[in-house]
Amino acid sequence: MDKYTLLNFYNKRKFKIDIPICNYCNLNCSACMFGANTKELPKQDYDLEQFKKDIDHLSQFKDIIDQVNILGGEPTLNKNLLEYIKIVKEKISPKSLILITNGISLANNLRLLNELKQLGVIISISYYPEVITKICNLDQKLKSLGNSFFYAESSHGPAFKSKWSAPLTSTTPINTSNLEEFRFNCGYGCLQIWNGYFMACGIQFSIPMRNKLFGTNYIEEKGVPIESIKTKEDLVEMQGCKYIPEICKYCQPGTNKIKWIKHTANKIRKEDYIF
Repeated sequence: MDKYTLLNFYNKRKFKIDIPICNYCNLNCSACMFGANTKELPKQDYDLEQFKKDIDHLSQFKDIIDQVNILGGEPTLNKNLLEYIKIVKEKISPKSLILITNGISLANNLRLLNELKQLGVIISISYYPEVITKICNLDQKLKSLGNSFFYAESSHGPAFKSKWSAPLTSTTPINTSNLEEFRFNCGYGCLQIWNGYFMACGIQFSIPMRNKLFGTNYIEEKGVPIESIKTKEDLVEMQGCKYIPEICKYCQPGTNKIKWIKHTANKIRKEDYIF
C-alpha cells in the first residue's frame, strides 16, 4: 500500500476489525458464509484467554482503529458476550463498537439490552423474514432504554445473497492469473480475527464443512498470526487484503446467481454454496 493511502487511513482513523466470537447460530440460512449449523463444524467460541492476548496486542494500534464489529455465528449465544465487549472497550475504545445480531436472544432480555447500552454498544439487527415475529416490539424496547441501534435489511433474495454470502463459483480456480489484482476488487473489505490469527473473510471458517459435504479439496489455512503484526503499516496492509488465502481463487462475489432459501441440517445443497 502506498504512503498516501496509509496516511489517508491514519488521518481518517478508518480501520475496521470484525470479530466473530462463535461459529454457531440459532437460525439456519442457506449458504451461510460461516457454515453455521451444518453439524459438520464443531461448535467453537473465540477462546477468551486468547482473545485477551489478541486484543492486548492490537491495542498498541488503537489510535487508527475506528470500528470493531462483534459478530458470529450469532454472538448473543456466547455466554461471555459482555466480557468480550468490555475487553475491546477497555483496550481499544473504538469510535464505533457494533454488535451484529439477528436479535432473537435480545427480544426478551432487558437486562442484556441495558448492559449493552451502558457499554455504548451500537446494535445492528439483521432483519431476516423468519425473525420478524420473534423480535416483534424489539425496537420499542431499544428506544425505551435509549439504545443506539439500526436494522440491516436482510431480505432472502439474490441481491442479499450475493452481497453477504461470498459464494464460491466453482471447484476449479478461476482467479489464478490475476489473484493479486482480484483482491483489490473484492467488495467485502473484511478483516477478521479468530483465535490468534487474522483471516481474510468468514468463508475460511466453512472450508472444512465444504470439503466434507461436497468432496471439494479447498486448502485450509489458519491465517496470519496476530502477533506477527508489528507496526501500524503492517495492520493497514492487512486491511488492504495483503493476505490472500487460497480460497480467494474460487470466489466471485456479486454475481446474483444464488437464491437465498432457508435450509435444514438434513437438506444442504451443494448449489447453495458453490455455483
